Amino acid sequence: MRFENVPLSPPRWLTSDVAAAAAGAIGVATTSPLSVIWLKMTPGFERLEHRHVILPALIASALLVASALAARTPGAAVARLILGSPLAGALAGLGTWLVVESGLIAPIFGDLIPTGPAPELPVPLSSALIGIAFGATYGVVLLWPVAVAASALRKCAHDAPDHALLGLGLWLVSLGACSLYALSKTCCDSIGYEALAAGSALAASATLRLRARRHWLSRVRQGNVPSWSIESWEPLHGSELAPLLERALECDGVLIHQAPAEKDPYRKSGQGTIVGLVPTRG
Repeated sequence: MRFENVPLSPPRWLTSDVAAAAAGAIGVATTSPLSVIWLKMTPGFERLEHRHVILPALIASALLVASALAARTPGAAVARLILGSPLAGALAGLGTWLVVESGLIAPIFGDLIPTGPAPELPVPLSSALIGIAFGATYGVVLLWPVAVAASALRKCAHDAPDHALLGLGLWLVSLGACSLYALSKTCCDSIGYEALAAGSALAASATLRLRARRHWLSRVRQGNVPSWSIESWEPLHGSELAPLLERALECDGVLIHQAPAEKDPYRKSGQGTIVGLVPTRG
């Protein structure tokens, strides 16, 4: 079901994989420096720095989430995530080795993060093998955003993408708080603030959209919105209509648009275009 004509319809970037892929990438990049704490105790990685792993983790996790969500069903997306996370970890391991060897970290982060002599890391194969182990771990971390986004993409409710956005935002806030605590004495402590800011922005925008939608429906019930009305559901309206509100206790009414456009994909009634199911009481 499509809701292009309904006010506060989710924008295209929200109904696609963009928001989930970006949130997943930021979340993994925020916590990836924690792996350095353990790696520093591994022979060959004593001089590895937290800053070296952020960019490879950001790229690998974004590709992993986008690939998982291409499955379009929650079960298949989670399966792709579990199977693909070791490969993404290997990619991040190779990327870390490349970043250190090429010195790419300097122009990316500029003077905000001091650069030093490159650590002597093991050969790329060793970096990739270690990355596989961490990739599997971060695959578990990404289970929540992938499951939330994949579930929202297959739901017909008008507000499902906003609920998914709220879940992604809260997930990022929790990771940002953990990162701030664990990395407080490292050069990468600021990345926790970035995750907190991004998560707070996502959660706040989703909350505002959810509240605005309910307020708009309340105005429609009161008859204060021209061309829109809510009537009690009757069998003649059809039984295949989708609910506009995902978590409404009872959708016993129908939202009707009185001025349908040409070639409108919605069902038609004698009184206008039936858009979907809504509660008759707010």
